[in-house]
Amino acid sequence: MEEANLARKRTEESARKDLQAKDVALAKVNQRLVGAEVREDAEGARAAKAEEDYQRVLAQHTTSSVQLEDEKALNADLDTDRQWMHDYEVDDAVVVLRAKVHDGGYKAAYTECLTHVNAMSKKKFTDEQCRAREIDTKGELKAASDAYNTLIVPILAQVEEYLAADDYVDRLRELFEPEADAEWETESEV
Repeated sequence: MEEANLARKRTEESARKDLQAKDVALAKVNQRLVGAEVREDAEGARAAKAEEDYQRVLAQHTTSSVQLEDEKALNADLDTDRQWMHDYEVDDAVVVLRAKVHDGGYKAAYTECLTHVNAMSKKKFTDEQCRAREIDTKGELKAASDAYNTLIVPILAQVEEYLAADDYVDRLRELFEPEADAEWETESEV
């Protein structure tokens, strides 16, 4: 009987050790499972953050694209305006007018400066070294202004002509309405 008790105790001890080993193994598995869930949650959070960042960058790119298209349209308009001014020699007239204004201002400022310096100095200075000394800057400015003011731009002459007519509204509409696009007409007819 003692042997049976001893065998039973050994069996119980062995079963207890097996149970403890299984509890330790189960705890490790649970620990790994919790770790995996934490990693999965972190991955989900990282994925959500990445998606959020992607959407933000996409929105910025879309905004940038719209701004870029607006800038391209503006530059195209500026190029068209610049070409129009060049075609009707408005840009040349403006350049000449600005140069004459600059020369006139330069000569007037030089003369005014001489007046102030000569008032305080015993030595009298002259305008001999002024680059515009012998130039009639006022006359040249008047001539450039007259040339600019009498510049004829064909479309403006046509507008003035149409404004003098009795049916000026119809004529101006005819002048400024965009030409119908054949492709647009066929789409609207369908």
